[in-house]
Amino acid sequence: MPAIRTNKANQLALAIDDLTALATRSAGLSISATGSDDRVTIEIAGTSPWQAELHTRSSLSPREAQALVASEDTPGAHLVVADQIAAGAKDHLAKVPDWGWLDRRSELRLRNGGSTVEIRLPPGGLNPVASARMALAAPASDSPIRGRAGISYAAALLLGDPSEPPSIRAVARQVGMAPSTFSEAVAHLRDAGLIRPTGEPELPDLFWALAAVWRPLRANPVATRPVPADLAHLSPNAHDLASEGWAQGADEAALAWGAPMFLAGSRPWVWVPNQVAARQAERALGSATWDGCAGVIAVPPTPLVCMNRRVAPSTELDWPTPHPLYLALDLAQDPGRGREILEGWNPPMPVPRPWKPPE
Repeated sequence: MPAIRTNKANQLALAIDDLTALATRSAGLSISATGSDDRVTIEIAGTSPWQAELHTRSSLSPREAQALVASEDTPGAHLVVADQIAAGAKDHLAKVPDWGWLDRRSELRLRNGGSTVEIRLPPGGLNPVASARMALAAPASDSPIRGRAGISYAAALLLGDPSEPPSIRAVARQVGMAPSTFSEAVAHLRDAGLIRPTGEPELPDLFWALAAVWRPLRANPVATRPVPADLAHLSPNAHDLASEGWAQGADEAALAWGAPMFLAGSRPWVWVPNQVAARQAERALGSATWDGCAGVIAVPPTPLVCMNRRVAPSTELDWPTPHPLYLALDLAQDPGRGREILEGWNPPMPVPRPWKPPE
């Protein structure tokens, strides 16, 4: 499936969060939010503060850098924030007055008039490498379920009454995407025979097609057990279940819903709605290795996971859980043990066990 992208508002929030966190670790530098979504205030010791307009990208090539500068006529300082910026793009930005950058792999460079500051980042940069142990959402153009739109619509079909499939517009609105993007994704599902001409899901094919692309966008181990009381300042919304919030998934949550399984130890896997929340949680809880972690903070492939959460009927969990459908998709990632557990599990769902052929 094509890469699942973070929307612009979250990209800007993530950029501001990275910049302010980096400044707190750098003597003589202050970076703060201005109240505007796309600006920060920067102050270097001994100089007057200034504002910089942010431009967020996942990557920036030399050609894209030239086009960005040429299209921007707002006076003042500009700051490009990206996961990776090509050397040629940096060369071009360096030639333009008052343009700086944060390459999350390597350095922060700030420029305003005669003031320039460069801060080298530690090995690994700002993007943690712990996720490398786990398969994450990645491009695969041959899948009939493509991108966040395809995943979200497939999940919405499996969540509801098959005889009353949700409208494309309703699901698009729920996850904050354009209906036109959803229409294209749904067309792929129809062409692959995963949606019938009536709009109903083809079961169990749709479930297993969704399981095949069910990967977190981000998943990192943390050193401190994530519990709501310790993270209240991040607004995890642990009790208002009708609103979007954090949810505990994976094995512990499935067990709390009656999945026939046994667990040794307790390391909660907590889904958070977006990359910004994940970064903030990881900083609050500290980084850890996979072998020695106290829990995992992860971003799901669709924001639907963090909506309409549930309290498990038999639970000592600290968090609400997602809908059992998402717990089943988590279990399905293990082709041996997961399928065996699913065979014996019958959680409350509109379609009983959509991973099995209809009886």
